[in-house]
This record gives sequence, C-alpha cells and structure tokens, in this order.
Amino acid sequence: MRRDWLPAREPHLPGRNRRPADEGVSRIARKAPRPTDPQAWRDNEAYLAGLRLYANGYYWEAHEVWEPVWMNASPNSQERELTQGLIQLANAALKLKMAQPAAAGRLAAIAEKHFREAALGAATIVMGVDLSVLVERSNAFASCLERKAGAATPIIPLIGEG
Repeated sequence: MRRDWLPAREPHLPGRNRRPADEGVSRIARKAPRPTDPQAWRDNEAYLAGLRLYANGYYWEAHEVWEPVWMNASPNSQERELTQGLIQLANAALKLKMAQPAAAGRLAAIAEKHFREAALGAATIVMGVDLSVLVERSNAFASCLERKAGAATPIIPLIGEG
C-alpha cells in the first residue's frame, strides 16, 4: 500500500452519497498493528492514512481507519485518548460538512475532552501530535460551533509540520 494513498472518489457523506465500494479504506484499517505502539507511529499505516484522509476532507474514511488504531491501543493510555479524540474530531468535521452544526458541536466537545485527558499524561507529544496545540485548536473549534460562529476544521498539529 502506498503511503500517499487517498481514495480517488469524493469523500463519503452518509445518507448523501453511496458508501464507497472500494476496499482501500478497509484494507488500510486492517493494517493497524496490534497493539498500537505509540513509539512506532511513523510505521502505523492506518494511523498515517487517517491523518492524510482527515487533512484532505475524507472525514468518514479517517474515522474508519482510526477505529482499529484506537481499539488496539492500551486501555487508559495517552494514545487511546488521542485516537478516540481524533475519531470524534473527524465525526464533528463530517457533521459540519453535512450542515449539522449542533451535532458537530457536541462531537467537537467530546473530542476536546479526550484531547485534554491525553494531555494529562507524561508525554506532551503523542504519536507525533503536539497535545497542547491540539487541545487549543479543538477548544477554539468547539467554541466557534457553540457560538454558531464560522468554524474551520482544526489542523492536527504534527511535529515538524509547524
């Protein structure tokens, strides 16, 4: 599987377009290692594909490939909280794209809670993500949604990407 893979079609919007017949998302999701090793995140194809999918507006697909990364993470770990938050953030972005701002706001608040939990741990960078910046960005996103102001989907702050 190429590391720069993205689906060739448009992003899936449940109830608005057909669920993808392409098995690419499922194939990548199955590549999630067991267990999720937070130190080996650069080799975790499912995790990296989720980041790429999210960054390119494929929120449903990102959620699908992050699910096994989350399920394979150690209970009560920073990486488990981070990936659960990423899944909820992708869900929030998807709901916003589907013009469901109330649902997006609810999910964004859940994502922020998971990021705050992850930030309570010893590491400040987990799986390449700067948790303090992610908490700040997700808080701003959730606040904008709560105020019914224009909200831009937050960029996930990976180390080395500014």
